Amino acid sequence: MSTQPIKIEANQKRFAIVGIFSVVMIVVGILMAVSPEDFSWTYLGDYNLLILGITFASIFAFTAVFSFLKLSNKQSGVLLDDAGITDQIGGLAAGFIPWENITGFGVKKQLNQKFIVVFLKDPDTWLNAQTGMKKRLLQEHANTFGSPVAISTSMLKPNFEEVKRMFAEAGKGREVYFED
Repeated sequence: MSTQPIKIEANQKRFAIVGIFSVVMIVVGILMAVSPEDFSWTYLGDYNLLILGITFASIFAFTAVFSFLKLSNKQSGVLLDDAGITDQIGGLAAGFIPWENITGFGVKKQLNQKFIVVFLKDPDTWLNAQTGMKKRLLQEHANTFGSPVAISTSMLKPNFEEVKRMFAEAGKGREVYFED
């Protein structure tokens, strides 16, 4: 069965907003670290402000780099085609998953974000192919969502219902459906 590929684009505007916000937070973190007297109203003390400032700058530097990389990557998003699903949207992007490894889809909500969960025939084999920090974080996904593959829809251009419809359409002829 040959069908037209469905490309779900990343929301570049949201990545830009996250990137700009991250740069602002990097500046705030640096200011906290180098001139804690400007933040004396916080009652945290110079040493705590130094640690907090370095932490802010470090975390948001990672977020800024990630956001700007996603902005420059024209391939970011999700592709549903005859071969399978290619997820390139998030920091824990699953990459390519063939249809024969997918048993169904689900919907989960966490912290006001909706996720399309992709259930796998053998999630342990898929997890064991991952390494390091990504493997640990995907294991947490598996514990939280029931699958290591959970695609956040918040950074995709279409709204959640449209994304869900696209997944349902792509899975329909392959007997891959949304589970209740």
